[in-house]
Amino acid sequence: MTKRSKHVGIAIGVLLSMGGVVEAETHIVEAVGLNFIPQVIIVRPGDTVRWERVSMNHTVTSGLSCVPDGVYFDAPLNASNPVFEWVVPDDASGVIPYFCAPHCGLGMTGTISIDEGAFVRFSAVQGESVIGDFEDESTLAVTLGDAGRFHMGFEVTGEQAFFTAVVAGTGSLAIRDIGDGTTSSFPAGTYTVPLSGGSYGFFAKELTSLSLSWGQPSSSGSSSLLGGSDFIPRSITAPDGASIWSTTERDVETMWVGTTNESSTINVAFEATGSSVDRNLMWVGDLSTTTSGLSLPPEASDEFSTTFPLGESVLTLGQNGFFSIQLNNGSESSCVGDLNDDGIVNGADLTLLLGAWGICP
Repeated sequence: MTKRSKHVGIAIGVLLSMGGVVEAETHIVEAVGLNFIPQVIIVRPGDTVRWERVSMNHTVTSGLSCVPDGVYFDAPLNASNPVFEWVVPDDASGVIPYFCAPHCGLGMTGTISIDEGAFVRFSAVQGESVIGDFEDESTLAVTLGDAGRFHMGFEVTGEQAFFTAVVAGTGSLAIRDIGDGTTSSFPAGTYTVPLSGGSYGFFAKELTSLSLSWGQPSSSGSSSLLGGSDFIPRSITAPDGASIWSTTERDVETMWVGTTNESSTINVAFEATGSSVDRNLMWVGDLSTTTSGLSLPPEASDEFSTTFPLGESVLTLGQNGFFSIQLNNGSESSCVGDLNDDGIVNGADLTLLLGAWGICP
C-alpha cells in the first residue's frame, strides 16, 4: 500500500481514526513487452491510473477473459498515444480486470483492486512504552514492550480495504472477523492483507513494534479521532502502567488517558491549526501544562470548555492522574461522558469509569 501525507509529521501514540478528505494519488503502470508492470495495483476512488507505453503497441481494455466489458476504459497505447490516464470513479468497487486486446491470449492482463476505505472505531494500549510515529493520517506505529498490549476496532466501510502490517518481536498480531468469528494470526514479518466489508478486532501483545497502514474513505466520514482539521493529536509518550484509549458516541470522539505509575508521566501533545479551538476537558489527579495561553479548568469539573491556543499544546499527566478530552465538537446534543445514561456527566460517571479501569482481555 502506498502512503499519503496530508498532515506531514503527525504522530499519535495510540489512537487514530479515519474520516477526512484525502489527496488523490497517481499510480503508474508500464506496458513493457507482453506485461503490465505492476500487474496488480491498489487504488482508491479519485486516484488516477497512468499507463505508459515502453515498447510495442497495446491497448488498455477493461474486461475479463479477453472480453471487453464496455464499462470503464478501452484505449490504445502506441506511438501516437503513448500515455493513457483514467480517474477511478467514486462508484467503482471490488476488482476491475483489464487486458491488452492484441496480446491478451499471451497473458497480458492486469488487475485494479479498489480500496474503498476503512477507519478505526476505537483503540486502547497499555504497556511499557507507547510511541507514535506517523507519516500520514492512515499509519499507526506502536511500541509495546514485553508487557504491552494493544487492541483496536477496525471497520471496512466499502466492499474491501487493504492494510499493511509490519510486525516485530516474539508476539503476534491477531485479527478477528467480528462477523464470522474467524481469527488470523500474523507473527513477525510484513504483510499486505485484503479485508472485505465489515468489522474487525486487532489484538497484539509482547511485540517490539507494530506498524499498521490502511486507506481512508475517499470523502468526509462521520468519525475522525484526529479531531478534524482544526485540532489534531500530535504525539503521546507513555510509561509502564499507562492506559490510553478512545470512545466514539454520536459522532463525538473522546480520548481517555490515565496512569497508575506514580514515578512516571504521560505527555500528550495537541495542535490547533488555523486558530485557537475550544474543547471539553476533564481531569483528576496530577495534570499540568507549560503551554503559554492554555489554562486548565478546575479539577474534577464536568467537561469544562478549554481554549487551546494556536499551535502545539502539551498536557503532562502523572501521580495516578486521569483526563479525558473531546477531539471534535460533534453534535450539540451529544453527551459523551454520560456513562450511566442519566442525562448528565458528573462524578457518578467517573466512578463507573475508574471501576472498569484497564484494558479488556
